[in-house]
Amino acid sequence: MLSRPELLKCVVALGREFRRRQMTEHARKLRLYYLAVQSGLTVGPHEADLHWSEAFTVEWMKTLRLPPYENEYPVRPMGWNCKCPAAASATAPATVELTFPGGARKRCPACRAVWLELDEPQRPPWMHRLRR
Repeated sequence: MLSRPELLKCVVALGREFRRRQMTEHARKLRLYYLAVQSGLTVGPHEADLHWSEAFTVEWMKTLRLPPYENEYPVRPMGWNCKCPAAASATAPATVELTFPGGARKRCPACRAVWLELDEPQRPPWMHRLRR
């Protein structure tokens, strides 16, 4: 479990990325979650009854490739199929878990591997903020 300061740092980074991608509804919910965490109103592993949690925050950080989770999911070309032996014989294609501005997160129904497919090859979003 992340410490409260570590989690708040992740929530701030994720909020910036949601705003950059114009994901206003997610940013709005994340602001409520931030206030709950900051005020000590969460229970267990930083959970708040507003359909947001530490696990949800980390999952979005992985999906949007934000540090320290920028390499958690491999990036594959659009339309990529899993190369596991079970996927070759499976009739079900990869499952689209979610789409977001800039891409999609997919899962192999056979081996449960997760990967990202981005609309265009990009540097990780956090690199856009680096000064030259």
